[in-house]
Amino acid sequence: MDSNRIRNGDFTTGNFEHWTVSENDGTAKVVRDGSGYRARVTLGKGKSVLLETARFSIRRPKFKLSLDVSVPEPGDEDATTILYCTLSGFEPSQPMPIISLIPFTLSGTSTAFEYIGDMRPSVTEVQLSIALAPVSNPKTLGPIYLDNVKYTVDLSNKSVVKKAP
Repeated sequence: MDSNRIRNGDFTTGNFEHWTVSENDGTAKVVRDGSGYRARVTLGKGKSVLLETARFSIRRPKFKLSLDVSVPEPGDEDATTILYCTLSGFEPSQPMPIISLIPFTLSGTSTAFEYIGDMRPSVTEVQLSIALAPVSNPKTLGPIYLDNVKYTVDLSNKSVVKKAP
């Protein structure tokens, strides 16, 4: 796999640089966590909190989307919400993006999510949007932490030049 295509996917800048944030009736901020940083999202009741990356270029259609999510302070062990990852793939000759929606169910645990898929070979740029669905009682779920957001591309079919003995 290639290196992460998402800039500031681990929030090491200490802020949302290279991300667009729509808090709506929730909140989103980057917080210090030990030696690094992570995004802290608190949900509201009516509208999703939305985090969007800047567009990034890709070189291969096969990809892996991964992210770490934790809900360390659940007020209710049965509280859940859904984290929707939307990948928009842009082709130079098409005005509308190709959309892939990837839902992940969040509960009161720490989880590493991973999804492996393929973009059309003609896609040259991708944008990731992460929407965290609102819940009827946000205090039952507690804050949600995001870290290590990665979009890596498969380079396994890259030609390898072997040196002669």
